[in-house]
Amino acid sequence: MVVVPASSPHKSMADLVNAFIGRPGQGRLERRLGGRLRPHPDRADRALGRRRPSKINYIASKGGGDQVANIVGGHVTAGVAGLGEFAEHIKGGRMRALAVSAPGKLDGIASLKEQGIDVVLGNWRGVRAPGISTAQRDALIGAVKTATESAAWKETLAKMGWESVVPLRRRVQEVVEDDTRRIRGISSPRLAK
Repeated sequence: MVVVPASSPHKSMADLVNAFIGRPGQGRLERRLGGRLRPHPDRADRALGRRRPSKINYIASKGGGDQVANIVGGHVTAGVAGLGEFAEHIKGGRMRALAVSAPGKLDGIASLKEQGIDVVLGNWRGVRAPGISTAQRDALIGAVKTATESAAWKETLAKMGWESVVPLRRRVQEVVEDDTRRIRGISSPRLAK
């Protein structure tokens, strides 16, 4: 998710991208964007649609609390992190969401793709246990399946705005390789015009 302070003049990703890139004959804004420490899937330059990282004065935060303080305090122009980290600040009117990196609209917030930025990105977690026996693997899959069907898991999903995707039938290596290929394509430098 890409957010700006509530007082920001930027109302859309187009506004924000234009401010970061600038256009001939137009003023340029201080180009600072808060994200997490590099390397991380939340890298701000990825969310801006393959813009060259040198175009951004990247302010790395040690964690969500620092990042929220930087955004709400107006110390950065925008920030990038997960929906769960910003949801209460958006609802409280301290931040404005400009886009999500989901394939489509999420909680009424337009996606980057819908706004002309061809980026779809998500954070995911997984369980991997190489070198275990078939019986151990089956027991682990059973435990994950049970956990992800529990009421506690469903409560956490709702609270954090997460989606549960359990690719038990798909090899984890395929998921990792697919995501790695996609992220490399998104983050490869390209000059912005």
